[in-house]
Amino acid sequence: MKCTDENKDTFKPTGNIIVKSLGLSVMFFSILFLTGISCENEVDQIEMISLENVMMIDGSSDPCNIFTPIDISLDGNGNIFILDPITMTILKFSSAGEFLNSFGGIGEAPWEFGRTGFNFDIDNTGRVYVIDLPNIVKVFSNDGEFLNNINVDLGRVFDVAVLDSSRIFVSGHPNVLLLSETTDNPAAFRINTNGEVLNEYGSLHAEVEDLGLKIMLFDCAIDVDQDNSLYFTSVGEYKVQKYSSSGDLIWETDGPMEFEPYTISYGEDGSELVPVVMDLDYEDNRVFVLWAQGVTDNGYRVDVFDSDDGNLEGYFYTLVPSQARNWSIEINANHFFVVDYENAFIHRYDMIFQ
Repeated sequence: MKCTDENKDTFKPTGNIIVKSLGLSVMFFSILFLTGISCENEVDQIEMISLENVMMIDGSSDPCNIFTPIDISLDGNGNIFILDPITMTILKFSSAGEFLNSFGGIGEAPWEFGRTGFNFDIDNTGRVYVIDLPNIVKVFSNDGEFLNNINVDLGRVFDVAVLDSSRIFVSGHPNVLLLSETTDNPAAFRINTNGEVLNEYGSLHAEVEDLGLKIMLFDCAIDVDQDNSLYFTSVGEYKVQKYSSSGDLIWETDGPMEFEPYTISYGEDGSELVPVVMDLDYEDNRVFVLWAQGVTDNGYRVDVFDSDDGNLEGYFYTLVPSQARNWSIEINANHFFVVDYENAFIHRYDMIFQ
């Protein structure tokens, strides 16, 4: 259906917003938080936390506002930004789920994309940073005005985390064909607005010959805190790491479940790479990691680590059915967001600490 000024009165671009109020319609789910964990992971106390299903934005209900979400980010006012890798657009919604505007698109204009990545971020000033593969980061104002390109001095950029224009971090690699299989390779970088690398982070090995697997090992989900400490976990390795602003390793921890480092399945179309981790998010002295394996009927598992020492505080599940891949999460204060890619939903839960 073509959207015109005539039919926009009928199909208002607000998305299908489902709000569940308090009462019998509210669904509460428990999250186990483990406190006082020793080296043997003995549990001294269990703190119960609930998820209240508050809102869902449906990307398929409005013919004038259809989207397929892959990543989500929030600005300082609580506005919700969604990346659609099919149309290569960014959609902006209010905190209540009302559609505000969209920008980007497929093309060769400065504000358009040849191929978006799966990740983007919003800095403390509200500017939006979107990856245009293989190694460009496009910068937009909060309202979607194109500002500039950052041509990153790397072969490939996978994720981006930004505090402000002077503190821009990306993950990726200089050139996958040159990665050493015997020595450590950096997988995350701090860059300036010219795309020049200022600092390197990470310690990964390219111990595989398969080119696709080698790329995946260096696709790292990253985030940063206000002290410029960087957190990351490789899509192909079951580890979470924290680095200081100068690049020194502060802590490293293995995931508490025994996942395969990576999975390859072969079908009619060739090999399929199944990642170990989907996303990582820092919020309020906690690191939330969305794993892509160990899925249950309650959805994908999210582990919560103490950002100071890397201890596992607890875990919970996204509550999105396992057949619907959860590509990304976002935590903002006590709000937990998760992306349901296949069904084109954005779910928002309120985390209730009891």
